[in-house]
Amino acid sequence: MTSPNPRVTRPAFDTTISNTDIVLVVLADLGGGDRLVDIEEVAEAAWQSVPARFSWPRHQQYPDLDAVDVTLRAAKKNDGLVTGSKKDGWMLTCAGMQRVQLRDALVRSFITDFGNAGRMDNRRERGGLDSNAVRRLEQLRTSAAAVKHRAGNAGDIIVYDFLTFFAINQYMPDRKYLANRQAVENLVRDDPELVATARLLHDRFGGNYKAVLQQAKDVKNGIA
Repeated sequence: MTSPNPRVTRPAFDTTISNTDIVLVVLADLGGGDRLVDIEEVAEAAWQSVPARFSWPRHQQYPDLDAVDVTLRAAKKNDGLVTGSKKDGWMLTCAGMQRVQLRDALVRSFITDFGNAGRMDNRRERGGLDSNAVRRLEQLRTSAAAVKHRAGNAGDIIVYDFLTFFAINQYMPDRKYLANRQAVENLVRDDPELVATARLLHDRFGGNYKAVLQQAKDVKNGIA
């Protein structure tokens, strides 16, 4: 009698929750209802959620970008659930948002119960992910914006503090700011103080930082 393949009989391969459902919920969590999200961000988040489905078969310490991209391309072609491409990033359509609302609770329950099935200490094996995240969090906590906000001096926060906090400059496209902002929000989600600082910075400068910088430049040059 042939023994069943242990990989495909793990709970993480329960077919009642499809890869499409998981990837759509992940995409929504990354802000995919409002913007194009880079395929690498989606693959990383899907891998973190259910590594047994979204990692290399023999090396689960690595996310499988192609597995996620194939899932998204099928969701676009077959059901119109997403728009975008591997090159430009992916975003949910109205149909995709409806699918997320319908399946969200089931997917999250599945991830909570079975997401770690087959996990091979991925984060520890990868090493760089955790150490980079810790360093980045420390940078955010000691940034000028966070220090001023924490001290009750939010009024002293300037546009250059905003640029440093989100690791951008005035020459980057708006898409880069949106991506960096999402990355910061994902990283600080368990730190209420940093969540508040990120929100304050976005509300104050997110929509006009390039204009503020140009105005400062004009003043310096004696134009205004």
